[in-house]
Amino acid sequence: MAKAFPSQGDMSEKIITSADIAVHGVTVNRLALSSDDDERSALAARYLGDASRAVYLIRPDEPVAARWQSYDSEAVSVAFNKARGKV
Repeated sequence: MAKAFPSQGDMSEKIITSADIAVHGVTVNRLALSSDDDERSALAARYLGDASRAVYLIRPDEPVAARWQSYDSEAVSVAFNKARGKV
C-alpha cells in the first residue's frame, strides 16, 4: 500500500509504503520513507542526521520511543515492551 507523504515547507510529496507487523500479538504499522528524490535532503536532515538510514519506534501519540540505525527484531521487541510498560 502506498500513501502520499504530506508536503512540509520546500519538500515535495514523497511516497511511503506501509505494512502491518505483528509484535507480541499487537499489530504495528511499518512505514518506509524514501528520500531518493529529496533534492534538499530535508528528510535526511530531519530523521537521519549523520546516519545513512534509521528505524524508529513511534508511539500512537507520536513521541519517538526508540531509534536504531538498522532493524533488529529483538531490540524492537524490548523497546516495544518497555514503551507499553511491560519490562
